[in-house]
Amino acid sequence: NADEIRECLRCRSYFTDTFKIPPLWWSGWMRRSNGYFGTDKVVRSSGELESYQTWFRFLAKQTFQTAPAGHKDYVWYKFNVFTQWIASTRQMIVFVFDPRVDIRDSLLKHLLSSFPEHGVFNPYQIHISFLEELARLQDEAVWGIRDLVRKSEIQRNKLGFVRNVENYFQLAEVGRHAIHVSETLEVAVDTIRSMKLEYDQYFIEHPATDHTSRLTYSKTRMGLNFLSNKLYSLLSRSASNKDRLVQEVQLSFNLLTWYESEVGNRIALASQNDSAAMRSITFLTFVFLPATFISAIFSMSFFNFDGEGNKWRISKDFWIYWVITIPVTLFSVMGYYYGNRFFLKKLTDENKNLPERLIHRNTNLAERERSATLGSSDDFQKV
Repeated sequence: NADEIRECLRCRSYFTDTFKIPPLWWSGWMRRSNGYFGTDKVVRSSGELESYQTWFRFLAKQTFQTAPAGHKDYVWYKFNVFTQWIASTRQMIVFVFDPRVDIRDSLLKHLLSSFPEHGVFNPYQIHISFLEELARLQDEAVWGIRDLVRKSEIQRNKLGFVRNVENYFQLAEVGRHAIHVSETLEVAVDTIRSMKLEYDQYFIEHPATDHTSRLTYSKTRMGLNFLSNKLYSLLSRSASNKDRLVQEVQLSFNLLTWYESEVGNRIALASQNDSAAMRSITFLTFVFLPATFISAIFSMSFFNFDGEGNKWRISKDFWIYWVITIPVTLFSVMGYYYGNRFFLKKLTDENKNLPERLIHRNTNLAERERSATLGSSDDFQKV
């Protein structure tokens, strides 16, 4: 366990003195790295190579379409490896720090089955086994993202997919996983490139002197080239997954826009029908309102019909009706006019302040997300 050794000063000193693990390897920024490769060597005073050390780190993220309740739908794998090759005895000492339980046994079995019986002829011979296991995990990671993208493409055609908000959160999660997979692949390809450069430099400084060493060098170089090409092809596939996911997100939003447009059209059609009904009611009102108004006036007590004299009589107090009616009518019209202006101005002010409120809200959300990210563990296992 690298963390336990990192916290123990005596343990770190032992590993540094005995196996030549550099002190910087125990630093926090190395622990948080998403990948690296480094070398060092010990040379005797006579100029002969005594030991050759390498250390490297790879990450791989695998996703699952379904996960048990309470468990995450992804898992991080890491290769945190240090090797020391003893030149005189051709012995290889390998430390694999913090391997996950589900790959530890398979990795150990793969290493033991590929370990040469007559010793390791160069310090990079054993690296091929780790890279083969890395390529397998990255292949599963890339195709896992592909399966999630394909699942979204199939579900898109189902009824109600566009209106389900959870589907958009799911697309965002798949996008986050796809970004991580591409990131680890890019770092892996670049790390293997550095590994090949150091490998060639080693044989320039320490050329092979016998047929077996030259053959081993050639086979190791071919293995590095092949696995580098394999990871690069996976990187291209991962980029294709990201492009498909972006296209899927754009199509989903276009479908949502189309759906909202269709709903708006139906609402507009319904409004037209309501408007036609209102016009009919308004027309009937205009037809009957004059007669009703006149009938109401003549029905008031201010008017009286004398049947004996066959005459209409109007009260001398009829002016009271107009004194009350005219001010009330003017007050109602003015109240409607100024009230409408007040509410319209209030609505306009709210619309002007809407962008500022949105910016303020988004800023608060970003700050909370940033605080949550900084407050969480920096280990990739928890990303």
